[in-house]
Amino acid sequence: MPVLPFRQFALAVFFAAFVSICALPAVACTGLFTKAADGAVVYARSLEFATPLKSQLLIFPRGHESKPQLPGGVQGAAFTAKYGFVGMNALGLPHVIDGLNEKGLQIGLFWFPGFSQYATFDPKKAGSTLTPWDFGEFILGQCATVKEAREKLANMDIVAEFSKELGSIPTAHFWMVDASGDSLVAEPVGGKLVLHDNPVGVFTNSPTFDWHLVNLGNYVNLTPEQAKATKIGGLEVNPLGNGAGLLGLPGDITPPSRFVRAAFYRNALPQYKTGSEALYALMRLHQAFFIAEGMAKPGADDAGPLEITEWEIYTDLTNKKLYYATYGNLTPRFVDVSKLDFAPGPIRALTIEQPVKFEDMTQAFK
Repeated sequence: MPVLPFRQFALAVFFAAFVSICALPAVACTGLFTKAADGAVVYARSLEFATPLKSQLLIFPRGHESKPQLPGGVQGAAFTAKYGFVGMNALGLPHVIDGLNEKGLQIGLFWFPGFSQYATFDPKKAGSTLTPWDFGEFILGQCATVKEAREKLANMDIVAEFSKELGSIPTAHFWMVDASGDSLVAEPVGGKLVLHDNPVGVFTNSPTFDWHLVNLGNYVNLTPEQAKATKIGGLEVNPLGNGAGLLGLPGDITPPSRFVRAAFYRNALPQYKTGSEALYALMRLHQAFFIAEGMAKPGADDAGPLEITEWEIYTDLTNKKLYYATYGNLTPRFVDVSKLDFAPGPIRALTIEQPVKFEDMTQAFK
């Protein structure tokens, strides 16, 4: 199919979906990962929302029991956590939006408005059925690798369940990365959980993942290499600055544009020697997707909260360190997951919001 007709069709589908979901909170999550020469896999992800989620960092111990509640109060795929894990929650709920387990498996829930098509609830399959909220701990508690996650998800159903905290049915798709660099996308589409390998190492929101991959075909002319001078008639025309090879890269904050931008930026990274070097580079790169208050508004007359980057997570999956920063304090803080006590016990919570502290360097002058 020619690129231009596809793009016109795809954008029409996207904007039709957008119109149907305009009443939902805005969301603009972006994730990416890369691998260093020493084998370390590092991951970055932001969480954007127009409603303050008041997230905490939770520690789920080994032996934690989950009993998903399905429509009608039926119990879903109950399980006991084999592995301990840490992750961000929302609205005080004991569920994971993004987290890392002690084996180096990462999973992120990304908003998927207008495209979630959950399975029709079948009480006979309750034992292999989850709601979107349960997905993160189901995977992190039981799987050490993406391969194991694929096997677990082969016959699972995800069904819609109303969240009184959000006032809506959560709409989500999921991205998994493990310490080997294996990566998997899981999307509820057409009543089934559709699985995709992720060959580009980035992830955003709607539309579906396969759409985003095809949409990259609209940008095959772009390159991080500098554009060369050309002649127009008798005039030699030179680039106006470095980076002209990426002229035409979309710069807005819609999910399709962020996906394209993340794919080109991520895959232009050099391979760093160590995980710490790669993690720092990813931290800097990921700031290209930060959303400040006022960049995204629901309407000129809307006085409600504005979408912002509420928090960012950066993880070294191989060395099992999870860093986080918030809108109110961009200084990264971290927990060493390999040193946490995951012995059976209650879920523990850490408040992530801390006031920013500016370091006064006045007295450093001599």
